[in-house]
Amino acid sequence: MRGVPLEVVVEDRTVSYASSGTLYAHLRKQPAVKSAGLLALGDPVFETPAAAAKERPLPPGGVLLTVVQPGSNAAQARLQPGDVLLKYGDKELKGPRTSQQPSQRPMRRRNIPLRVWREGAILRRTVRPGKLGVVLARDRAPKALAERYRLDRVLASRSGDDWGQLPGTRVEVESFAPPLRR
Repeated sequence: MRGVPLEVVVEDRTVSYASSGTLYAHLRKQPAVKSAGLLALGDPVFETPAAAAKERPLPPGGVLLTVVQPGSNAAQARLQPGDVLLKYGDKELKGPRTSQQPSQRPMRRRNIPLRVWREGAILRRTVRPGKLGVVLARDRAPKALAERYRLDRVLASRSGDDWGQLPGTRVEVESFAPPLRR
């Protein structure tokens, strides 16, 4: 029976799969999911490796944010992973060693101004005093981003050049949609 989908054998039941009994037991203890609907994506548009290989800008310095914790000071200031923190308050950030997690220093009561680099644009933000709730790259931002861009190119080149359309997925997704009311 290995490899035979149970949905074929059992028609009057809903079949779900779990990778282990431990995971199944954990999921059974979780509250039931209350969903407002289904998000289904179809007919994606792929960026070809050649388009992804174009030169991308690098920041002049700073520290690269690799993780922004949801709900944190950084998230509330609309910072994103991939942003580069150039200035925190009155301190120019040259790299992760000079920043020493700027959010750990004693803070004033008023908001702290930030200067942020994002894909070549300079943004101004403010954060409340306290921990930022971010993880920083180990290297200076220009080096860390250059390595990230290089890895992106390597991965794109190894995935092959066949980036064809998937038009059948559009039909599949549209079959989920309820009929339009007129």
